[in-house]
Amino acid sequence: MFLLENVVYSDIVNIQQMKINEGVITTIVGASGTGKTTLLRLLNRMTNLTSGRIIYKGQNLDEIDPVEHRRKVSMLSQTPLIFDGTVEDNLQMGLQLTEKKQHHQIS
Repeated sequence: MFLLENVVYSDIVNIQQMKINEGVITTIVGASGTGKTTLLRLLNRMTNLTSGRIIYKGQNLDEIDPVEHRRKVSMLSQTPLIFDGTVEDNLQMGLQLTEKKQHHQIS
């Protein structure tokens, strides 16, 4: 799903080659400050590369609209974002952001 080639961001991330397969849960672990969050930000187009390229499903990530990309690729942050309303309202918000049909309330 993702192919990273010669990906560099400042002096934080330096990846010669990395492949993340579709349909597989991938976990990124490491000590604090080693670039885990930066890597996720790069994969989600929230941060731009210094050099190299990231391919998503055969297409250069730079050529994909960031908003459309984020609707297709979900990543969980270490710090959750809580919206006003109930727990269900917060869960439904994810569907609104992806423009998918909302489910009816559970009674």
